[in-house]
Amino acid sequence: MILPSPSEHTQAYWQAALNGVLLLRHCDACDTWHHPRQIVCTCGSNMTWRPAAGKGSLMSFTVVHLGLNPELASQVPYTITLTKLSEGPHILTAIPNRDEQLRCGMDMKVTFDRVTPSVVLPRFVPAQQ
Repeated sequence: MILPSPSEHTQAYWQAALNGVLLLRHCDACDTWHHPRQIVCTCGSNMTWRPAAGKGSLMSFTVVHLGLNPELASQVPYTITLTKLSEGPHILTAIPNRDEQLRCGMDMKVTFDRVTPSVVLPRFVPAQQ
C-alpha cells in the first residue's frame, strides 16, 4: 500500500481524517470549496479548513486488475472512484476489492479506513452501505 506523505499544507487534512472528519479548504472571499491540496483560491485569496458533509455523487470509477506498481500488486483487484462532493470539489479515492454495485451518479458517503495506527484514509463508498 502506498501511504500519504502529509506536507505542511495537507497536515490538517490528514489529522482530521484520524478523527473521522473530512476537511476541505474554503474561500470566504468567494464562498467556494476546494480540494485539500489547493492552498490558494482561484480568486487569489487564502483559504481556511472547514468540515465537509462527506457526501457526494459518483462521477466515475475503474476496477484495477493488474498491479503494475509492486507496492499495490498484492491488493488487486481494487476500485478507484472519483466522487464529486456536495461542496463541489472532486475527490479520488480507492475501495479495496471490486465493488459490483457501483453506478455513475449514485450517492456516495465518506468512510474512514485506519490502515496503520497513524494513518487513516478517507474512502467514498455507496451511501446505502
